[in-house]
Amino acid sequence: MPKKDYLVRLIRSLNAAERKHFLSSVGDSRSDRQYLKLFHMLEGEQNYDAKTLCKKLNIQPKQLADDKYYLDKMLLKSLRSFDDPDWKHTRLLKDLQDAKILADHGMHDDALVAVDKIIKEATYLEHYGFVLYAYSLKRTCLWALLRYDEVKATETERRQIVAAYEEASDLWELSSANYSIINAGDKDEELKEMLKHPMLKKKAEGLKSIQAKSHWYDIHKRTYAQLNDMQNLQKTEDAFREFLTLHPAMRDIHASGYISMRINSAVQDCMQGNYERALSMLVQLETDLRTPLRYLDQSSTLRAQYHMTHLRCYIARKTGKYEEACVWGERTYLTKYEMPAQERFDVLWEWAIPLVHAGRSKEGYEKLDALATTKDIRADLQPYIRPLMVIAQIDMGHYDVAIYLIKSSKLWMKRKKMALPELELFFSHAYAIANAPALSRKDAMLKLQQAVKAGKLAVTDSQIDVGYWVERSLRDKKKK
Repeated sequence: MPKKDYLVRLIRSLNAAERKHFLSSVGDSRSDRQYLKLFHMLEGEQNYDAKTLCKKLNIQPKQLADDKYYLDKMLLKSLRSFDDPDWKHTRLLKDLQDAKILADHGMHDDALVAVDKIIKEATYLEHYGFVLYAYSLKRTCLWALLRYDEVKATETERRQIVAAYEEASDLWELSSANYSIINAGDKDEELKEMLKHPMLKKKAEGLKSIQAKSHWYDIHKRTYAQLNDMQNLQKTEDAFREFLTLHPAMRDIHASGYISMRINSAVQDCMQGNYERALSMLVQLETDLRTPLRYLDQSSTLRAQYHMTHLRCYIARKTGKYEEACVWGERTYLTKYEMPAQERFDVLWEWAIPLVHAGRSKEGYEKLDALATTKDIRADLQPYIRPLMVIAQIDMGHYDVAIYLIKSSKLWMKRKKMALPELELFFSHAYAIANAPALSRKDAMLKLQQAVKAGKLAVTDSQIDVGYWVERSLRDKKKK
């Protein structure tokens, strides 16, 4: 991002508690303080456009530059003074400062008591920067008190912390490299070679810290998923769940890793049809996100919430709860998270399916029509947009439009050189349904039901829930 966008990024990084603290510390007023007007204006922006801001605020560029500078300083001052009791690292930092003051005033015994408490909690939280500084301060106090015999033991403890820190850092670098290889694509041999690394060959239990273990699991899970090694992936997933149960502190120690790994586990459960287990994990994550997590900014929180609501939509659809899936689909679409084009496509797609099956075919069709005009995104899903559009038109009683869509879809597939026997079979049944006289339409629907039950439309049914649509249509005709 350009340097001029720095202030926009800083404002966007604020979580709700930090934003509230800033506004209360400066005395929020939207009318008489120019730098606050600038703050509120930049909250919804993606870029810093000085020319547009000058026009909206009716000020000169020099005044805007002054307001920008002042707003930046006020934001940083507010963040320095921010004190959320739930954020343990903030309290640890203040405790360290207090211990340093005591030591500087010659109160070394009192400083040692405070430092030992800090070392204990910071070690538990694996906040290595604080731990190493605390050990340095402890050594200073011991020297001042002439307790030389304890200095050696303190140095041994400090070296153990350094070793744990270096191990976690090395695995973090491996995890970053692993992620880059996977994104590059067609690098399976390189991934297999990476698993031979000494730190990855050892068992996770032998690692010194929770951070190191979380990186270890992350690398193995990503690699096995990429290699389609489902057996090892499942073993790793099971071991990771046990790891989370045994180490609840991971939530405080490595919040972003904790959340991403939880979401990835929920995705794996969905892929294997374990929707109840996936839902249970998402509910727990929603509870976790209601309280501040260490180093988890607003942008990361929004991204996590987006993935969670998207998964909730998918789970509700796959378990036949289409009305509920509609709610989650809309909530995902309206999230403030900036979705890349492919993710926005996925969200619209997952929202459109339950809309159609929940009897809101017109709304679903509008979403599908928008997706049908999207090019070069999700080529794997593009062929299934049109069959679902046909279903929506049949549901609305627009049989002529359905027939036109079937013909145009076949031409589109021919033009794209797609050979998909399942879709050809679906279109033939859908054409028979749309073209049949009212009294014969049920018979045509029954023939489609037989094809679904025979497994002739397995992939299509998995993608757009054809089986449910047929059953619902037959049930509705029976009521009439």
